[in-house]
Amino acid sequence: MNLKGPNFIEPSFANIKYSKGAKVEGIVHEVEQIDLDRIIASEGETYEIIKAPVDLDGSEVIACTLKSAEELKEDIPASRRYMKILINAAIDNGLSSEYIENLKIKKSVY
Repeated sequence: MNLKGPNFIEPSFANIKYSKGAKVEGIVHEVEQIDLDRIIASEGETYEIIKAPVDLDGSEVIACTLKSAEELKEDIPASRRYMKILINAAIDNGLSSEYIENLKIKKSVY
């Protein structure tokens, strides 16, 4: 987790980090522009919108995601609560077992 959290309760969050040859797994939601604008406003001014090709059930689509410019050079362990949310969402949405195992082995706190 390379995005610093707002306080000690949530010390860090996930963020997309560029790495040559790496891929990002996630969940695609179709939202109206007004809802995307609300999401962006709720996250703050440090985020940039990234458009990227996504494999969606065997078809390539262009998706938008947010990436914070305030990424840290080193990972900070996230809370167990936050990690459970990520792991459960990954399982519930059929992300790869490799991705899920990678989440499970990350260090977490309290």
